[in-house]
Amino acid sequence: MKWKVIGGVVAAAVVFNLIDKCIHMWDDPTDKFSVQYRELKDNVKRLKSDESAKNLRVVLENIDEINQEKEHYYGAAREEYNDHKEEFEAFLCETEETVEKCLKNIPVSIVDAQDTLISKRAVFPFYAKRGENMKCQVNLQHASSVRIYNADSRQVVKDYGRTTRVNEVLEIKHSAIYLVDIANDQQQYADVAAHLYVADGIRFASPEEVETTSETVSSHDPDAQRIDGVEMRSLFEEPRKFTLRGQLKASFSGASRAIVAIKVPRGVKDVLYSLRISTNEYNHNEDGKFCENMTTSYHKVKFLGLPLYESQHGTGLFSTLLGLNLPEREGDAYINMYVFYDEGQARKFQNGEDPTKLKYNLDYSTLGTQSCNGRIPTNGHSTIYMGYENERIRYNNYVWLEALTAVPKTEYCRPVYRIKKEDKEIY
Repeated sequence: MKWKVIGGVVAAAVVFNLIDKCIHMWDDPTDKFSVQYRELKDNVKRLKSDESAKNLRVVLENIDEINQEKEHYYGAAREEYNDHKEEFEAFLCETEETVEKCLKNIPVSIVDAQDTLISKRAVFPFYAKRGENMKCQVNLQHASSVRIYNADSRQVVKDYGRTTRVNEVLEIKHSAIYLVDIANDQQQYADVAAHLYVADGIRFASPEEVETTSETVSSHDPDAQRIDGVEMRSLFEEPRKFTLRGQLKASFSGASRAIVAIKVPRGVKDVLYSLRISTNEYNHNEDGKFCENMTTSYHKVKFLGLPLYESQHGTGLFSTLLGLNLPEREGDAYINMYVFYDEGQARKFQNGEDPTKLKYNLDYSTLGTQSCNGRIPTNGHSTIYMGYENERIRYNNYVWLEALTAVPKTEYCRPVYRIKKEDKEIY
């Protein structure tokens, strides 16, 4: 910072004193209290004029912040603060009364699935406590069976029969995980919402979340759901790792191209692969875990009953699993990938022939691909030849390839609902 010679010292001193004062004000607990107190008063005023969930949540956050630091304020031993202590306590009591009044009129959202595409059975879980009131709203394109179900006791709370619309408030008789359960015989879009009228601010600010997993059961289990599932089987004992040298380096030693033959078991229709490309040769912890990770992900989503392949109506099982297990991608690591079904064409590629003169699968080959996952249909072939090429002049690329098959099989499973906060399974 430059200062004029005349009066420069004075100007600098004034600025530094001002900065020093601001620093002490920032550290002053009384000043911090004043800011939070004013903020709370403003937000309570806003809540009284507009009783909305957003405004109520802001007030609850303010109260929580002040309660966390209240003892610190009391211990500040400042007369200017102690003079306002009674005023603050009185205002806080008044605020709590305002909050209690608002909680009776403002519900908290626990299910919000608008314009959701559903097929067969769609389930929307939530947790509610005894004595709370739940408002359920469902709008469907086509009449379907709608019911409220207690997942703990496995009992139906309310059955609305086949309908396109539900709009009702129910009193919760028992603390449990509940389901808005919709069973339909055709794919359709639905609006599903559930709100709870809760008794305390903590429940409003952070209602318990419910997560859903599944477990395999026999076909005789009363809650068994039949699923067209798959079984993951790795095609390699370990990842196929190889180096694609840059064009210049390959002219002296090594190769800028590689072919990997994938043997396809009889009856398999698809090969799923994971391709990791890097500019360094170091292994990653996830290398070699493609089949394991895909199997883990499958057990988490199989209860959704997704079709194996993508359709015009939504995402398929394969694309969902591949998307959940993408390899790490480097922006400057890329190669060309070709899919050959004919051994002779693959050999010509390996020997350096121009790929444009060869016959390969255009739909599943990619120029300039980075790390990725993918699916290749076998089309009845017993071997698929994966061709890789590094077109870069100077830089090497290091490649890790893993492949597996997903063999279709019929499974039976039932959903398992768990409250995330309590980490307690409820069947």
